[in-house]
Amino acid sequence: MSTSRHGFLTHYQWLVALIQWFLDGLVVVLALAALALLYGVPFQKQYHVLASVAFLLTLLVFRASQLYRPWRGVDFIRLGRRVAVAWVIVVGLLLALGFATKTTTVFSRGVLLPWIILTPLALLAVRLLVYTVLGLMRSRGWNFRTAVIAGAGAVGRHLACSLIDLPWLGIHFLGFFDDHKTGRKIVLNKNRQEFPLLGNLDDMVSFVQEHQVNIVYLALPMQAQARLREIIEKLQDTTASVYFAPDVFVYSLFQSSLTDLRGIPLISLWETPFFGVNALTKRILDVVLASLLLVCTAPLLIALALGVKLTSPGPVFFRQRRYGLGGEEIKV
Repeated sequence: MSTSRHGFLTHYQWLVALIQWFLDGLVVVLALAALALLYGVPFQKQYHVLASVAFLLTLLVFRASQLYRPWRGVDFIRLGRRVAVAWVIVVGLLLALGFATKTTTVFSRGVLLPWIILTPLALLAVRLLVYTVLGLMRSRGWNFRTAVIAGAGAVGRHLACSLIDLPWLGIHFLGFFDDHKTGRKIVLNKNRQEFPLLGNLDDMVSFVQEHQVNIVYLALPMQAQARLREIIEKLQDTTASVYFAPDVFVYSLFQSSLTDLRGIPLISLWETPFFGVNALTKRILDVVLASLLLVCTAPLLIALALGVKLTSPGPVFFRQRRYGLGGEEIKV
């Protein structure tokens, strides 16, 4: 596999991100123009202004939302949520500007509503196309990156299996470094695949420098903090990207998620599911679905209410106390 194929896009990652950044703004503008054409609405001056402002806001908000970081291994559903949230912010800013300048009435709702709904889908479709093409290139040996794993325990082996099972990531796994393993090979998965034990952790830095390894995954147990700190300090002198894989398997964190507090990374062991955007989404769904169900079932409910009132002295409606989110008492 040639060096040129290895670095085909690796050395131009900034250019790929720049093109994708511009492409997002272009998709927003083209979607607006296409819908105006589809609905027979002249794409006049007010739409030119809207397209320009939307283009600039998309560039700013999407950049601030960190949508142009390296995507290798990122869950596409998670990425889709981030795109949707960023687009909601853009739309919110546009609406605020429209109300502030009293210009919302000059636009066709028949164009704006489909544009607001369909644009994030178009953005995701373009991303999926780009990622699919890049994935195919990587699976064929173009733009691959080399990686080693520090630690051949459960986390390290699980990480290695993931790299092997996902060739479209374009990450070529070279082997392990570990202080406590013996032998020359580490056996992985049910297929009994073997990968080399390249040395102990002290050998890793020189190996990374000598072979120009692109990625180092630190999969050491949490109790090895002193050793981990020592390795991180040494790796700062290399050009490799370094990722830390915490040993969360010990705690069976099936519902865990990652957040931060002023730059301090936090792993959520469990949390209320209805917080922030999730709470707002649930509230909207509750109101909309409840309203639709009430309208659809109104004749049946009225008939049942009349039946209860005519056949018994009891009330049609009754209240009971329940406990909701956060242990708060509510009346239903």
